[in-house]
Amino acid sequence: MTALMFDMVRDVDVTGISGTGRVGTVVEFDNGDTVLHWDTATPSTCVYRDSRHIHDLHGHGGATRLVPHETRLERAYKRVTPWLLSARRGRPVTCAPHPDRPDRLRLTFKNERDWRWWIALLDGSSHAATHVEVAGEIRHRWIDPSGDTWLEYYTPISGEDPLERFDREDR
Repeated sequence: MTALMFDMVRDVDVTGISGTGRVGTVVEFDNGDTVLHWDTATPSTCVYRDSRHIHDLHGHGGATRLVPHETRLERAYKRVTPWLLSARRGRPVTCAPHPDRPDRLRLTFKNERDWRWWIALLDGSSHAATHVEVAGEIRHRWIDPSGDTWLEYYTPISGEDPLERFDREDR
């Protein structure tokens, strides 16, 4: 089950009780059940069958509005979009919601150089990455500290010892 979160913002305090500005937090669940927590000097929590009931009871004809919170996915897209639009090199192969965690953004790359470049753009370190064997490949994954953005690239597993390859390439 997922939920949408909103701030209840009062532009005009019609009753003179709760004040203006952010006065509550609203959480609306998939089935329509909605919880309102009053973030005032006398906090309380109320449960409603539908968010429209909150608007009908506490909206005061438009004096109060529900402002949606930004989702993890929206936050991640906002963070990477300027780089996607301006990067001449190092663009990801894909940039889409993670297939297993649709509230998070996954960027996949074709090589390590581009992957490391993006980690640096996001103020990270590739030393914090994980490297796991998956279906005959090694998946290299870095997740930003907020958990919103995942950067990945894959390399095939070679039966050859890397030191032997280095020795051969060095000649």
